Amino acid sequence: MAVLTTLGLVLTGCQANPGDAPTVEDQAPATDIEDGAGDADDTDQGDSSVAPELRRIEIGVDSVPADLNPHLVSTQSMLTSTVAELTLPSAYRRGPDGLRHDINNDLLDSVEIDEGDEDAPEKVVYVINSRAQWSDGTPIVGSDFEYLHQQITTQPGVTSTELYDSVDEISTSAGGRRVTVTFDSPTAQWRELFANLLPSHIYRGENRPFSTMMSDIPAASGGVYTVRQYDAGRGTLLLERNTRFWGQIPPRTDQLEFSTVNDTDTAAQMLRTGQIQAVTTRNSGVAAESIRTVPGVQARTTTLRRQLTLQLNTASTRLDAPDARAEVLAAVDADRVARLVTGHPRATAPQDDLVADVAGPTTGEQGTALAGVSRKRPLQIGADTLDEEAVEAARRVVDTLVDKGIPATVVTPSATELYADLLPRGEVDAVVTWQDDARRWTDLRSRYACDEADRPLSGTSGGDSVDTDVGAGESGATTSGATGDTDSTDSTNSTDGTDGADGADGADGAGDPGDRGSTADATAERARAANVTGICDDTVDALLADEPEGGSLEAVPEELRVRIGELHLSLPLVADRVLVGAGPDLVGPDQDLSEWPIGPRSGPFYTADRWTRIDTDTEPDTESDTESDTTTTPSAEETDDE
Repeated sequence: MAVLTTLGLVLTGCQANPGDAPTVEDQAPATDIEDGAGDADDTDQGDSSVAPELRRIEIGVDSVPADLNPHLVSTQSMLTSTVAELTLPSAYRRGPDGLRHDINNDLLDSVEIDEGDEDAPEKVVYVINSRAQWSDGTPIVGSDFEYLHQQITTQPGVTSTELYDSVDEISTSAGGRRVTVTFDSPTAQWRELFANLLPSHIYRGENRPFSTMMSDIPAASGGVYTVRQYDAGRGTLLLERNTRFWGQIPPRTDQLEFSTVNDTDTAAQMLRTGQIQAVTTRNSGVAAESIRTVPGVQARTTTLRRQLTLQLNTASTRLDAPDARAEVLAAVDADRVARLVTGHPRATAPQDDLVADVAGPTTGEQGTALAGVSRKRPLQIGADTLDEEAVEAARRVVDTLVDKGIPATVVTPSATELYADLLPRGEVDAVVTWQDDARRWTDLRSRYACDEADRPLSGTSGGDSVDTDVGAGESGATTSGATGDTDSTDSTNSTDGTDGADGADGADGAGDPGDRGSTADATAERARAANVTGICDDTVDALLADEPEGGSLEAVPEELRVRIGELHLSLPLVADRVLVGAGPDLVGPDQDLSEWPIGPRSGPFYTADRWTRIDTDTEPDTESDTESDTTTTPSAEETDDE
């Protein structure tokens, strides 16, 4: 048995027992943690001379997300990712390249390879730190691992499905502190699993719906911060130091407050007066110049690895053939959509380098492939009613389609309705949603392989119409979290949820891109997840099964790129391009903002727990006015452009 990392700690302390979830006895007084105990560099936290206002960093943002669940396709955003990284524990830490490499020693004492090798094990044993606990004092145990796996493999609209589908069994022992995970085959990207764990004793114990359970203040934290206040409608989100955090390196600042700032002029004035210490905005054009001209403020632009994408629904009776989908994609002016959504006159739509550009029909008036589309039966382009940018992009897509003679309209239901009802039933023809760039082979499989997981439909549609171009709101349908024994300490959980699934049987005619059999039949009875389009194609599945060593995307076979291109499934519309401004009273990882690490998901907030605030009236000015547009060669973890 290979042990990857061991801290040499003796597993002592309070263990989880059957019955009500126990509380971990504090091994260090909460006041010690509040004073920054355990981090010699955090002397500012233990210095009583630091003014209370300097223990709070205020940040202006375009909007506060309507949901903080990081595991949903519909909630992907820079701020959602940031909150998850700062409040939810993960088995491995995410590096600046977006991948997880290093064990999280705060959560785990060790990780042991029980079967197979480190690159692609078949059985892995996680030993949880005996001090690891949620902010309510409940130990973090194996049931939290089980709960996340269960939700990812059964709920609609979730991300990262492929890796969790490879888990065959999860068992726990040693009072829930020892978690044994068995895979159905050697699994290369296993370190990406069990990221942003959730408190199962609350969410599963109270049977909260997975799709909406984090639309309010999250139930508990297992990270350096906890969510103290959260009101998406008012545009406020306050993170506060988690006084029960047991790790060796607490955050350097007591509070991080994110607030919506209505416009760039207001943001510039608030930076000028010190009301906010930083600002992030997707608004482009004159915004960059407006922020940069404020004395003492540094600014940079960066493009995160996330895109707003138009994804066509293969279950739609009008778009079940590749020729019809190609006609729609050819009619959409993606660059125009990018300019209108971002407000940047030079914005262009991003390119998907992993998909070959396969020519479809010539752009023009509606052709024969879309014969079923008419003014009475226009194409239905969906977007989550809570995602303002997705809704705006959907409206612009409709404008371009109508301009080309293709009748279309926008529908804005809830995310639950989209993924658990309208998409699988073929009642919307396409959807606009955010999508992370693929970084691993499993990302491609999550996106394009047949999804045979048992994700039940919500059953809310029944042929009912959906409100057009207005927020449809909640339909009343919810998908409740799976029930189970949340307090079991020594258990085995078989994860085979595919009984009765016959997904591959419906993929007839996959060899011909003009055939209609390679799509909806196999997935019609299942809600959608990371495979938003619902594509189920024999050729694609066969090519995806031949995973390269280590699961790298450095050499995606041309045959796979071409085949996906032939299916005409999606079109990138808008890159997640962010302007960052930092005031002179904000101290980050480097004096030069252009040298700050940028997370591919959390952006400039990748190091937010290391930020501090100074009093510029008394502190020497060590930062010169810098106008940084970061025009150096982009690294693997970021691309900066103008």
